Amino acid sequence: MFYHDKYTDKGMIPPYALENWEKMYKAYRDLGGNGMIVGMDSEVRRLPLEH
Repeated sequence: MFYHDKYTDKGMIPPYALENWEKMYKAYRDLGGNGMIVGMDSEVRRLPLEH
């Protein structure tokens, strides 16, 4: 997913992007998305916030 690749490459994530990620993750899981997104989610959530 774009957000995962962009911000894990960058090594940090701005707060607004993390909020958007969380909304997209929830929607994807609610639609029955596969387990791959779970690993991506944990990687994104470990990123430090960009200030």
